Amino acid sequence: MPLADWLLTLVERGLGVTTQNRQVAYTVLPAEKAWAQEWLAHSFARIENPDAFPVIGLIIESFPTFKHRDWPIEHFVELCRGITRHYPNARFVLLGSQLPKQKIAALKSVVGQRMVQAADRLSMRESGAIMSCLDLYIGIDTGPSHVAAGIGIPMVCLFHCARRGPLVLSPVKPNLVTMLEHPCDSESCSFDVSMGDLKPEQVLDAALRQLQDTQQGQAV
Repeated sequence: MPLADWLLTLVERGLGVTTQNRQVAYTVLPAEKAWAQEWLAHSFARIENPDAFPVIGLIIESFPTFKHRDWPIEHFVELCRGITRHYPNARFVLLGSQLPKQKIAALKSVVGQRMVQAADRLSMRESGAIMSCLDLYIGIDTGPSHVAAGIGIPMVCLFHCARRGPLVLSPVKPNLVTMLEHPCDSESCSFDVSMGDLKPEQVLDAALRQLQDTQQGQAV
């Protein structure tokens, strides 16, 4: 049973109500949106072309107890390298909780000053406001990915074979979401199966398609 169905079944039975759909919605208030736009403008003010397309948010780690969901940092580095080949002025916002310094340094080695570290520096609502300003969100299966799906922004989300995407993510705008799942079949899946089997090229292709669609939509 999808996670949204399981949770809402408890609510519906307890309150005697029926929901219209199973989509998760998250509202960013106008004041929060304005704050996020100002925060981004200030954060990227010193770089060349600070208003250039695209702005990409990254979530690169899950909780310590869910390390099997994490995509290798080497793959994230290759992903960012590929994106910057196509979009040299791309800007990146590193979101989420506190991260190991070596992972931050690895990403910085590729994107330099075009990445802002917001990880462990913003509240959940502040992070949500920043997400609402993104041209693309790329993340693993963890809490902020549900917030991004609830806001309705273009996103690419990576899932371990132990938690299939359609069973846990209920985006408010499904057409904007690409779910990439570990290639392992469910019968062979275990927590020991590495997310590294999901290759950077697959994620890059999905990200570039999303960015192209977003750019075309902005041009209309």
